Amino acid sequence: MKVSRLYLAFVFFVLYMPIFYLIYYSFNSGGTMHHFESFTLDWYKEVFADTRLLVIVLHTMIIALISSSLATIIGVFGAIAIYYAKHRWKQTLLTLNNILIVSPDVIIGASFLILFTIAGIQLGFTSVLLSHIAFSIPIVVLMVLPKLQEMSPTLIDAARDLGANEWNVLTKVVLPYITPGIFAGFFMALTYSLDDFAVTFFVTGNGFSTLSVEIYSRARQGISLSVNALSTLLFLFTLFLVVVYYVMTQRTSVKGGTKMKKVVSLFLLVSLVAFSLLYVTKTIESSKGYGGNNTVTIYNWGDYIDPALIKKFEKETGLKVIYQTFDSNEAMMTKIAQGGTTFDVAVPSEYAISKMKEEGLLLPINHAKIPNLRYIDERFLNLSFDPGNQYSIPYFWGTVGIVYNRALLGGKEITSWNDLWDPAFKNQILLVDGAREIIGMALNSLHYSLNDTNKTHLQQAKQKLDALTPNVKAIVGDEIKMLLANEEAAIGIVWSGDAAEIMWENERLDYVIPKEGTNLWFDNMVIPKTAKNIEGAHQFINFMLDPKNAAQNAEYVGYSTPNKKALEYLPKEIVEDERFYPSEQLANKLEVYENLGKSMLAYYNELFLQFKMHRK
Repeated sequence: MKVSRLYLAFVFFVLYMPIFYLIYYSFNSGGTMHHFESFTLDWYKEVFADTRLLVIVLHTMIIALISSSLATIIGVFGAIAIYYAKHRWKQTLLTLNNILIVSPDVIIGASFLILFTIAGIQLGFTSVLLSHIAFSIPIVVLMVLPKLQEMSPTLIDAARDLGANEWNVLTKVVLPYITPGIFAGFFMALTYSLDDFAVTFFVTGNGFSTLSVEIYSRARQGISLSVNALSTLLFLFTLFLVVVYYVMTQRTSVKGGTKMKKVVSLFLLVSLVAFSLLYVTKTIESSKGYGGNNTVTIYNWGDYIDPALIKKFEKETGLKVIYQTFDSNEAMMTKIAQGGTTFDVAVPSEYAISKMKEEGLLLPINHAKIPNLRYIDERFLNLSFDPGNQYSIPYFWGTVGIVYNRALLGGKEITSWNDLWDPAFKNQILLVDGAREIIGMALNSLHYSLNDTNKTHLQQAKQKLDALTPNVKAIVGDEIKMLLANEEAAIGIVWSGDAAEIMWENERLDYVIPKEGTNLWFDNMVIPKTAKNIEGAHQFINFMLDPKNAAQNAEYVGYSTPNKKALEYLPKEIVEDERFYPSEQLANKLEVYENLGKSMLAYYNELFLQFKMHRK
């Protein structure tokens, strides 16, 4: 007995320790999760002062309340239908219900995205609500069905013998008996809706978001303890719901005669609260200008703009910015191609711009409305992926290279891609999770082009990557910056801007552009075909090209600016650093990614997946 209790205590410790760690640092005045300096509530004040965040919290609660209520009603009658179905149909229906429970959320989310695209339903409140209702119904069924199976058939027979009709049997016998299951289903659906990220991520759009998606988006913009504060509040609210559920189930088990009244009262209360919150949300959005042509929706990479510039733009123009993030060009293109969501400005990479032009996903840019375009260095204009810059305006540029910690490598220096295959670097390398970057690295190491489509060459690159496996510690995403800065690995393959940020965090790190050459990439601002505020989009692009704004953004993000005039406002040590502003001789060895086409890009992705599977 003691062993089982100790084991249970250990399990709870493992599960809750990360949460308490997060909560602890939400009160840290130091702004990091490395060292606690002193107690502060500033991060909570920042959360409550954020009107946009308040609206998102209200959206989350409204979706959760309405979806869980409707899912409970549908789920209860679905469970009753399964209970009374013939045995063959009962097993089939129950299997179909369970499949929805065990299906990966990513598959469900992608399926809903396809469904809404075909049906012409715009992404936003309606798409999120329908999705949450759909994935909550099976949960309710599983909560209610066991109570139905516990119910003795003699109860129903006795009620009918006393003259009760079918409605009376349902409302006076069946529903009161399964009330605990109804409450359980409702609160489970409510909790799932509040916490869901994967499905919601696929079906949000047009400025509508929920708390889980917003936390993810903010975390991608950089480590801020306001995310800790926000997560703490969400955890406490979820804990409150669990306590309420426990109290209600205890009370319903005491007074059975009033169970139906309690169920009806609960749903009336939920409806009242939901519609009250909806009214409050609309009032706040209207008063703060979140609506119509008064907003500009920006779709950008995580941590890829100085937040102070967003506030400055809002102050100067009177427009409100809705800022959303993506983690890959492919995810961004899928969302825009879907057509059900509005983005006024997006920031794709050069090969994605070429593809988006082909697929008609971009609107032409009116250069007459971008007077600050004159400050862009001519080297970054009129490039092959967008001749004449008809559809895109330069935002940042950079390289893919190697960050390494000389101290952890015993003083060794790295100058070449081929240095990474040194057996001394066993379990020391972190790779960024990108097919073009990692396959390209292997191609460069063999002195092939980054855009090579020769399958023999690509197979050679794959075999060489397989040989690198003993040295690879992990293939990761944005967390690579934190891992390298914390010296959890000695080497990382990263983009130059990430390298600058890592080196700022840890001065023992260095960045090198390999001598064989590497990728020269460009991220440009575009106006997607679904943009609603085209005038506001032009204003935002022109604002970001202002030399002082471009310099401030480059210093914050760490990437190289294509704005020639902005270089005058940057510190001399940044502009003269050839690791980030390479010489012309080194620049000649750099290659821009080309649009390989769907089939060849799929082949690259397949090879990269095989490499990742080979590691396991």
